[in-house]
Amino acid sequence: MPLSQAFFFKPFSYIATLMELRYATQNDAEKLCRFARQAFYDSYAPYNDEHDMASYLNDAFTVAKIEAEINHPQTTFLLVWDNEVLCGYIKLVWGSRPDVANAAGTQLEIARLYADKQLIGQGVGRLLMEAAIDFAKKGNTDSIWLDVWKENWRALQFYTKWGFEIVGDWTFVLGKDKQEDYIMVKQLA
Repeated sequence: MPLSQAFFFKPFSYIATLMELRYATQNDAEKLCRFARQAFYDSYAPYNDEHDMASYLNDAFTVAKIEAEINHPQTTFLLVWDNEVLCGYIKLVWGSRPDVANAAGTQLEIARLYADKQLIGQGVGRLLMEAAIDFAKKGNTDSIWLDVWKENWRALQFYTKWGFEIVGDWTFVLGKDKQEDYIMVKQLA
Protein backbone atom coordinates (compact mmCIF):
# COMPACT_ATOMS: atom_id res chain seq x y z
CA MET A 1 0.00 0.00 0.00
CA PRO A 2 1.53 3.36 -1.00
CA LEU A 3 2.40 5.83 1.70
CA SER A 4 1.27 9.39 1.70
CA GLN A 5 3.55 11.97 0.15
CA ALA A 6 3.91 13.43 3.64
CA PHE A 7 6.62 10.87 4.46
CA PHE A 8 9.56 12.91 5.78
CA PHE A 9 13.26 12.50 5.06
CA LYS A 10 16.05 14.13 6.99
CA PRO A 11 18.70 16.07 5.05
CA PHE A 12 21.90 14.15 4.41
CA SER A 13 25.21 15.76 5.29
CA TYR A 14 27.75 15.11 2.55
CA ILE A 15 31.29 16.48 2.50
CA ALA A 16 30.94 20.29 2.66
CA THR A 17 27.38 20.41 1.31
CA LEU A 18 23.94 19.52 2.53
CA MET A 19 22.04 17.08 0.35
CA GLU A 20 18.29 16.79 0.52
CA LEU A 21 16.12 13.78 -0.23
CA ARG A 22 12.58 14.49 -1.39
CA TYR A 23 9.72 13.13 -3.45
CA ALA A 24 9.56 13.84 -7.17
CA THR A 25 6.70 16.00 -8.42
CA GLN A 26 5.46 16.87 -11.89
CA ASN A 27 7.77 19.89 -11.77
CA ASP A 28 10.76 17.54 -11.62
CA ALA A 29 9.82 15.44 -14.67
CA GLU A 30 11.98 17.19 -17.26
CA LYS A 31 15.08 17.40 -15.06
CA LEU A 32 14.59 13.81 -13.87
CA CYS A 33 14.19 12.62 -17.45
CA ARG A 34 17.50 14.24 -18.49
CA PHE A 35 19.28 12.88 -15.43
CA ALA A 36 17.84 9.37 -15.83
CA ARG A 37 18.83 9.20 -19.51
CA GLN A 38 22.36 10.34 -18.75
CA ALA A 39 22.78 8.03 -15.75
CA PHE A 40 21.58 5.01 -17.73
CA TYR A 41 23.80 5.97 -20.66
CA ASP A 42 26.84 6.45 -18.41
CA SER A 43 26.25 3.06 -16.81
CA TYR A 44 25.62 0.95 -19.89
CA ALA A 45 26.75 2.62 -23.13
CA PRO A 46 30.29 1.19 -23.02
CA TYR A 47 28.85 -2.36 -22.99
CA ASN A 48 26.09 -2.05 -25.57
CA ASP A 49 25.47 -1.38 -29.22
CA GLU A 50 24.76 2.32 -29.83
CA HIS A 51 21.55 1.56 -31.75
CA ASP A 52 20.21 -0.63 -28.95
CA MET A 53 21.08 2.09 -26.43
CA ALA A 54 19.38 4.80 -28.50
CA SER A 55 16.28 2.66 -28.95
CA TYR A 56 15.99 1.95 -25.23
CA LEU A 57 16.72 5.52 -24.15
CA ASN A 58 14.17 6.95 -26.59
CA ASP A 59 11.52 4.52 -25.35
CA ALA A 60 12.16 4.46 -21.60
CA PHE A 61 13.20 8.04 -20.90
CA THR A 62 10.77 10.59 -22.28
CA VAL A 63 9.31 13.45 -20.30
CA ALA A 64 5.79 12.12 -20.94
CA LYS A 65 6.75 8.66 -19.65
CA ILE A 66 8.47 10.07 -16.55
CA GLU A 67 5.41 12.28 -15.86
CA ALA A 68 3.13 9.24 -16.16
CA GLU A 69 5.37 7.27 -13.78
CA ILE A 70 5.43 10.12 -11.25
CA ASN A 71 1.61 10.24 -11.38
CA HIS A 72 1.14 6.47 -11.08
CA PRO A 73 -0.32 5.67 -7.63
CA GLN A 74 1.93 2.62 -7.14
CA THR A 75 5.17 4.42 -8.07
CA THR A 76 7.32 6.75 -5.98
CA PHE A 77 10.48 8.58 -7.01
CA LEU A 78 12.87 9.87 -4.36
CA LEU A 79 15.40 12.43 -5.54
CA VAL A 80 18.71 13.51 -3.98
CA TRP A 81 19.47 17.19 -4.45
CA ASP A 82 22.50 19.33 -3.69
CA ASN A 83 20.90 22.78 -3.85
CA GLU A 84 19.27 22.67 -7.29
CA VAL A 85 21.55 19.95 -8.70
CA LEU A 86 20.03 16.49 -9.02
CA CYS A 87 22.58 13.97 -7.71
CA GLY A 88 20.65 10.70 -7.76
CA TYR A 89 17.26 9.03 -7.68
CA ILE A 90 15.43 5.84 -6.87
CA LYS A 91 12.20 4.61 -8.44
CA LEU A 92 10.08 2.45 -6.12
CA VAL A 93 7.08 0.45 -7.32
CA TRP A 94 4.58 -1.38 -5.10
CA GLY A 95 3.81 -4.87 -6.35
CA SER A 96 5.06 -8.41 -6.67
CA ARG A 97 7.13 -9.94 -9.39
CA PRO A 98 5.20 -13.08 -10.35
CA ASP A 99 8.29 -15.23 -10.91
CA VAL A 100 10.06 -14.39 -7.64
CA ALA A 101 10.32 -17.39 -5.34
CA ASN A 102 8.54 -16.90 -2.01
CA ALA A 103 6.70 -13.83 -3.33
CA ALA A 104 4.00 -13.90 -0.67
CA GLY A 105 3.03 -10.70 1.09
CA THR A 106 3.52 -7.07 0.24
CA GLN A 107 6.53 -6.31 -1.94
CA LEU A 108 8.32 -3.16 -3.07
CA GLU A 109 10.42 -3.11 -6.21
CA ILE A 110 13.50 -0.96 -6.60
CA ALA A 111 12.99 -0.36 -10.30
CA ARG A 112 15.91 2.08 -10.66
CA LEU A 113 18.65 3.42 -8.41
CA TYR A 114 21.22 5.79 -9.91
CA ALA A 115 23.72 8.36 -8.72
CA ASP A 116 25.60 10.92 -10.80
CA LYS A 117 28.71 9.14 -12.08
CA GLN A 118 30.95 11.68 -10.31
CA LEU A 119 29.28 10.84 -6.98
CA ILE A 120 29.32 7.05 -7.12
CA GLY A 121 30.86 5.83 -3.90
CA GLN A 122 30.18 9.15 -2.13
CA GLY A 123 27.07 8.14 -0.17
CA VAL A 124 24.24 8.95 -2.59
CA GLY A 125 23.41 5.27 -3.11
CA ARG A 126 23.54 4.65 0.64
CA LEU A 127 21.11 7.52 1.25
CA LEU A 128 18.72 6.20 -1.39
CA MET A 129 18.90 2.62 -0.10
CA GLU A 130 18.33 3.70 3.51
CA ALA A 131 15.32 5.72 2.37
CA ALA A 132 13.95 2.80 0.33
CA ILE A 133 14.23 0.41 3.27
CA ASP A 134 12.61 2.93 5.60
CA PHE A 135 9.85 3.58 3.05
CA ALA A 136 9.25 -0.17 2.69
CA LYS A 137 9.10 -0.72 6.45
CA LYS A 138 6.65 2.15 6.93
CA GLY A 139 4.50 0.53 4.23
CA ASN A 140 4.53 -2.82 6.09
CA THR A 141 6.42 -4.43 3.24
CA ASP A 142 7.54 -8.04 3.57
CA SER A 143 10.37 -7.76 1.05
CA ILE A 144 12.13 -5.53 -1.43
CA TRP A 145 13.15 -6.91 -4.80
CA LEU A 146 15.09 -5.69 -7.82
CA ASP A 147 16.79 -6.98 -10.91
CA VAL A 148 20.37 -6.25 -11.87
CA TRP A 149 22.49 -7.06 -14.90
CA LYS A 150 24.70 -10.09 -14.21
CA GLU A 151 27.73 -8.18 -15.53
CA ASN A 152 27.24 -5.15 -13.23
CA TRP A 153 29.66 -6.25 -10.49
CA ARG A 154 29.63 -2.91 -8.67
CA ALA A 155 25.84 -2.99 -8.32
CA LEU A 156 25.86 -6.67 -7.33
CA GLN A 157 28.34 -5.94 -4.54
CA PHE A 158 26.31 -2.93 -3.41
CA TYR A 159 23.04 -4.87 -3.22
CA THR A 160 24.67 -7.87 -1.54
CA LYS A 161 26.13 -5.54 1.10
CA TRP A 162 22.57 -4.36 1.82
CA GLY A 163 21.34 -7.91 2.38
CA PHE A 164 19.83 -8.69 -1.03
CA GLU A 165 20.13 -12.29 -2.17
CA ILE A 166 19.91 -13.75 -5.66
CA VAL A 167 16.71 -15.76 -6.02
CA GLY A 168 16.42 -16.11 -9.78
CA ASP A 169 17.12 -14.59 -13.12
CA TRP A 170 15.30 -13.10 -16.04
CA THR A 171 15.94 -11.54 -19.42
CA PHE A 172 16.08 -7.76 -19.84
CA VAL A 173 15.70 -6.49 -23.41
CA LEU A 174 17.78 -3.46 -24.39
CA GLY A 175 16.82 -2.53 -27.95
CA LYS A 176 17.20 -5.89 -29.71
CA ASP A 177 19.73 -7.28 -27.26
CA LYS A 178 18.56 -9.82 -24.68
CA GLN A 179 20.61 -9.53 -21.50
CA GLU A 180 20.65 -11.78 -18.46
CA ASP A 181 19.76 -10.20 -15.11
CA TYR A 182 19.60 -11.54 -11.57
CA ILE A 183 16.51 -11.08 -9.44
CA MET A 184 17.54 -10.16 -5.90
CA VAL A 185 15.35 -9.99 -2.80
CA LYS A 186 15.82 -8.51 0.67
CA GLN A 187 13.43 -9.94 3.25
CA LEU A 188 12.10 -7.44 5.80
CA ALA A 189 9.50 -9.54 7.62
